[in-house]
Formats: sequence, C-alpha cells, structure tokens
Amino acid sequence: MKPEGIADTCFCIDLWQGQLLGLLSDFNVRMVIPDIVTGELRTPKIRPFIEAGAETRSAEPEEVQLVEELSQRYRKTSVADLFALAMAMRRNVLLLTNDKHLRMAATQENVKVKGILWLLDSLEDQVSGDYLASALERILAGGARLPPDQCKARLARWRPRT
Repeated sequence: MKPEGIADTCFCIDLWQGQLLGLLSDFNVRMVIPDIVTGELRTPKIRPFIEAGAETRSAEPEEVQLVEELSQRYRKTSVADLFALAMAMRRNVLLLTNDKHLRMAATQENVKVKGILWLLDSLEDQVSGDYLASALERILAGGARLPPDQCKARLARWRPRT
C-alpha cells in the first residue's frame, strides 16, 4: 500500500492547474485531503479529486485541539493549512504543500514535507519531459509561487533546446 500524504489547498490547486489529476494513481503517495480544505476549493470543486482517487478525511478531536495550539505559533498560516499540518503530524505522514509559511511550520514541527516539484520529479519515468514541462508551465501560469531557479532547471531538463 502507498504511503499517505495530506494535501493542502495550494497543492490541490496546483494539481488541477497542471492537469495532473489523471495521473493521481501513478503518484507514489495516496493523497488525502482534509475536509476543511475541500471547503476552500472553489474551482475546481472536490469531485474531480475524488474521481481521480484522492480521499477526504475529517480531523480527529486531538487534531482539532492541535490546530488551536499551532495557530498560536504560526500566525501567518491559514486555519485550513494548520488542519493539514495537524493531521500530518498526528498521523505521522507526509505533508503535501507548496505554501512557504506552511512548509516552514512543518519543518519546525519535524513533519516531512514535499511539494509539486517533487511530485513532477516522481513522474519522470512515467510521462514525457514535454508533458511535465507543460504541466509546470500551466502551474506557474496559474499563479503558483515556486522557486524560479528550480523551475527553470526542470524546464531545461524536460524540454531541452536542440
């Protein structure tokens, strides 16, 4: 069975923008979306994620209490993102996010974090470089704030100039 990864809102949006949901079954993690995050998704709604194989879960009472504690330490992080962090912490699973403040909080809490670039890298043996480059370009065009140097390096690798 694949390890679990708790996804936040921006990770879900980046998957959607990159048109990567069709590859969800090829990811090396089983994606879980906290139900509070599903409430934040406007476009797309949660349905395409569920149809692609993602799961939604509710926070346990202990996780809700942990969110209250975390909100005192990480004021720049949204409540929905703190739910994703709390669930990843309590369940000892991977946190899937590209959010800078949430990544910093997760690192301070010793939670393993991966983002969309890691996910794209993990698909290199399964899809063409051109597909990955196009997905990354769509994600960036959608407004994702990813490290420019890392994006540029991947685009050069996936779509080398001849």
